[in-house]
Amino acid sequence: MDIKRIINIDFRRCLKGLIKGKYFIILLSVMGGILGGILAFAGMDTENKYDAMATVYSIAYGSYDESEQGLTAIRTYSDIIKSYKVAERAALLLGDSTITKEIVYDAINVEPLVVEGTTYLYEEKSSVISIHAVNEDKNKAIRIVNAVADAFVLEVNGLSEVSSTQVLDYAYEAEISYNARKMQMFAIAGALLGGFFLGCVTILGRIVFSSKIVTVNDASLHGEFDVVGVIPRF
Repeated sequence: MDIKRIINIDFRRCLKGLIKGKYFIILLSVMGGILGGILAFAGMDTENKYDAMATVYSIAYGSYDESEQGLTAIRTYSDIIKSYKVAERAALLLGDSTITKEIVYDAINVEPLVVEGTTYLYEEKSSVISIHAVNEDKNKAIRIVNAVADAFVLEVNGLSEVSSTQVLDYAYEAEISYNARKMQMFAIAGALLGGFFLGCVTILGRIVFSSKIVTVNDASLHGEFDVVGVIPRF
């Protein structure tokens, strides 16, 4: 294919081609929307997910040494928040047979540590740790995160020399962290637009890369030859 033909694109012809192939574009758009719908309802989570947050901290009154020991303890043992040991204790505190330690473990996450060099800024600048629980049931998310906060406090205070770790704030509400309907709509809309784009690209590609002589400019090889006459098509 002559590169000159690609550079000298006939935009009017392309526009006419898109109009002429509108039913093909609509067909691909509909097919894309259908595939997006199948993906949205069969391959994506169909339930909302809720994020509840509780915070724990360490504080000791009247003793600088105990305060420092408490801070060291909560920083040292912060990694065990997401552990099966804490999850098992939280499940026992909940006393609900439908919430196992595996469910608790999968629901819990802690805000990531921010590393600068070899120092964790999260540990260096704050004695407060935020704990999150994500679950499809709003009430379960709240109950799980509160139970984990209590379980972590009991665990740290049992391991450290001072019992200065406490729950700062329990969770009373949970925010939607994953909106299933919105994500499904995005998937369908994205697939529909993808089908529309594919249809347009297919038609334009056939026009631009076609070797057929359609215009006088094509016949002259884009200015390399002079065209002295044209035989009209009756």
